[in-house]
Amino acid sequence: MRRCRFGVGLVLSAFLSLPGPLFASAIVKKMDLAEVCARADRIFRGTIVDVVEGSVAAGGGQLPTVTYRIRVTETFKGDVLTKDGVSYAEVTMIGRAKPALKGGMQHFSALPEMPRYEKGGDYLLMVTAPSAIGLSAPVGLAQGSYTISSRNKVDMAQNALGQLLKYDDLADRIRALLKQ
Repeated sequence: MRRCRFGVGLVLSAFLSLPGPLFASAIVKKMDLAEVCARADRIFRGTIVDVVEGSVAAGGGQLPTVTYRIRVTETFKGDVLTKDGVSYAEVTMIGRAKPALKGGMQHFSALPEMPRYEKGGDYLLMVTAPSAIGLSAPVGLAQGSYTISSRNKVDMAQNALGQLLKYDDLADRIRALLKQ
């Protein structure tokens, strides 16, 4: 029994010592595009126009949040807001927790780190439905989040797992999957 506890502790400490993105990828289920699309509440492409840090009450405390306001240029699934002919979406995710100091030791959050988006950046997002406290996340974290960039006048989509595709090919695959 003692050997078992030591082994569990060793494995747990190994996972907890991983940097945020690696820790998150170690605990997130790997999905194919069909499963990511099926689990997403909204799928859209857009440009980040505003980033606002805040917090939300949860479990008797405050969770840091970050809200992204996105000008939507293409919608595949779900509803977006439209005002004066311009479509927008807002996505509120868990923000970065600041390390806490207790007794001379620095304590970090055990929550996986959410993908971060830059104002002005172009992204394809596949996000979950908002939770009871209004939080969403890309499905499968990095799996449902693509950065769009132009290479030789061709839009390319790349997620944090290194998957690189022509944007038009990815968009066509998503449309085909959503028709099934």
